[in-house]
Amino acid sequence: MGPLAAGTELAGRFQLQRLLGRGGSAEVWAATDHTTGMEIALRVVAAPDGNAAALLLATLRRDAERLRGLVHPGILRPLEVQIDGNRVCVALELADRGNLGSLRGAGYQAIVNAIRDVADALQYVHAQGLTHGDLKAGNVLRDAQGRWRLTDFRGSDLSAGSGAVSLSTVSPQQLDGAPPKVADDIYSLGAVLHDLLAGHPPLHPAITAARIRSEVPVRLGVDGQGQTVPVALSQLVAAMLEKSPDLRPGSLGAVRALLAEIATGTLRPPAPPVAADATVEGLPHTRVAATARGRPPVLVVAGLVVLLAGIVAVVFWLPRVVSERGPLVAPRPAVAPVLPSPEVPPAPDARAGADAALALRLRAEDAARGAAADRWGGADWLEARRLADLGDGQYRGRDFAAATASFTQATGRFRQLADGAPAALAAALAEGQEAFNRADQPAALAAFERALLISPEDAIAKRGLARSQTLEEVLRAMAGAAAQEAGGDLAAARSGYAGVLKLDPDWAPARDAVARLDALRAAGDFERSMAQGLAALAAGRVAQARTALGRALALRPGDPGAQGALEQLDGDVRRGRLAGLQAEADRLAVSERWPEAAEQYSAMLQIDPAVAAAKAGLTTAESRAGLHQRLEKQLANGDRFNDDAVVAGAQVVIRDAEAVTSPGPVLLGQVTRLKALIAAAARPVAVQFESDSLTTVVIYKVGNLGAFNSRTVDLRPGSYVVVGTRDGYRDVRRNVRIDPGGSREPINVRCEEAI
Repeated sequence: MGPLAAGTELAGRFQLQRLLGRGGSAEVWAATDHTTGMEIALRVVAAPDGNAAALLLATLRRDAERLRGLVHPGILRPLEVQIDGNRVCVALELADRGNLGSLRGAGYQAIVNAIRDVADALQYVHAQGLTHGDLKAGNVLRDAQGRWRLTDFRGSDLSAGSGAVSLSTVSPQQLDGAPPKVADDIYSLGAVLHDLLAGHPPLHPAITAARIRSEVPVRLGVDGQGQTVPVALSQLVAAMLEKSPDLRPGSLGAVRALLAEIATGTLRPPAPPVAADATVEGLPHTRVAATARGRPPVLVVAGLVVLLAGIVAVVFWLPRVVSERGPLVAPRPAVAPVLPSPEVPPAPDARAGADAALALRLRAEDAARGAAADRWGGADWLEARRLADLGDGQYRGRDFAAATASFTQATGRFRQLADGAPAALAAALAEGQEAFNRADQPAALAAFERALLISPEDAIAKRGLARSQTLEEVLRAMAGAAAQEAGGDLAAARSGYAGVLKLDPDWAPARDAVARLDALRAAGDFERSMAQGLAALAAGRVAQARTALGRALALRPGDPGAQGALEQLDGDVRRGRLAGLQAEADRLAVSERWPEAAEQYSAMLQIDPAVAAAKAGLTTAESRAGLHQRLEKQLANGDRFNDDAVVAGAQVVIRDAEAVTSPGPVLLGQVTRLKALIAAAARPVAVQFESDSLTTVVIYKVGNLGAFNSRTVDLRPGSYVVVGTRDGYRDVRRNVRIDPGGSREPINVRCEEAI
């Protein structure tokens, strides 16, 4: 396999003219396609051997088929994929006026206008459910009309999606091996913008994987012409290059809108700042918080909203269209698809008009093929193809006016076919349903198979075909189950009907039969459960009664008999529980264990808040429990009854206790002991104090005894504090307890430790 050269013919139709570029195992040549007469770009990929070439051919043809559906003036569509020995040739529309890298060093205005075109094409790609996957300046080419065109797709939906991508524009996520997503294309477009404005890629010159994952590119300052890059544009690029995909613009809609305002000079002044925790409508919920770089992590997303104050509807998440059909039911009414008008928009020249007409024809033909019109359209399809081929020949002959007319007629024919698909599909579905209903298996199979030719993914047709395939077996199984039911073998009959539903879950007679037999069995189970529950209730077996009645109510929810029996059971249980609590509470009250009695009364009120005896008992128990606590507290104050104020408080508690009707022995005992303590505290005791006639002795709450050698003082029983003071000596302090009627040693109070 020798080297390629100008004049070489490949695949019997492509003649090479001049080399446009080379990379890896591929070369791109300007070439002439002798079959169509068109000037094309031919991408020639060399394979190591014939087997590898055949595998590569199949792969690239699958990708080309997918990419041919992208009808947009900003996209280079693959025209043909052929093989020549160990080489695979991909014919593309010719765009040989350079790539986007030629704008490095230009003013930001020219760069923004070019990127707007690229973003428009890329947004269209995303709307079709695809991604580019390897966006860089070299993959955006300029054609003879000066249009920028996307090429060399590597999206995850394509077989070539796993190839190496450019390190200068790859996102951190793709770098980690994730399949390309919309957010990755947005990152790559931001990197291209940075490259063109700064004159070099982000993180240039030492671009490494580690730097891509962690470092933030330097903010843009001036463009290649020395002009200051607008702040909004600099912020936009920074947002598109965010490390996290969640912080990048959600779609290219907002990007294009901002680029349009920058290009036209219609940027609005900033709106008031967004609150730190505000959620911007249309954006993912994020907090606008300052980062170490000194700007909010979603500054551009929020900034876009600020700068695009006049743009109300921005699409951040591109919709995906999902078609759903219901189950096998009555035929649906036909609904004609909404397609663009076949009229060709005004064009500046005949070639542009022909291009526009060709795009409309391709779209209409795709719609007709999608409706399988090539298989059921007959003469109408052949006529549409004749007009399309006629237009192709006129286009190659550069008779653009005639080509426009032929393409327009072909578009009308293709659209008639596409519009007729719903009616043809509805007729086939109706015929299949009618045949199915009369148990005509061959006719039903034929009708549903015809429907699937029209719409291969139609859910009703698929389900109808599947049901028709099992129809004969279903009818045979139904007859067997019906015979078993008639013979009284209900268990076997139900098993037979359930087997029918495994064959066809939508077979209504089997479903009804299963429901009928289940209802019969449930009725018997209900009656047995009710009988068991009522018998247990009468015998006082509460747990058994509750289980049986609960089972009955589960079999027949809301049944008044089962509900009434359970309510009776609950009432009996409740009354028994209340009686037990009442008896325990009364016993505790007699024992004057008032806190415990109060707990029992509270438990009664939790069961039934209206029980008057529990209310009264709780009031009494709480009052007596409080009085008990007050008496115990006063009894613990015996050492303080030398204080008249403390004695007065104790007398109040005694009066409250004596006011109780029918006091128990515990209460009477508390009152007796308290009175005895008060009486004992009222009888003074003679206490002798010894000193040195130099120490001044003071008894707190009694008085100053002065200095003495020995002195006797009458003190009421209780606790006292005695303090001795002497100039030049450390004070002494004595805590003294005087017991009623007792005698004790003299109390010595002397200051003997000199200071």
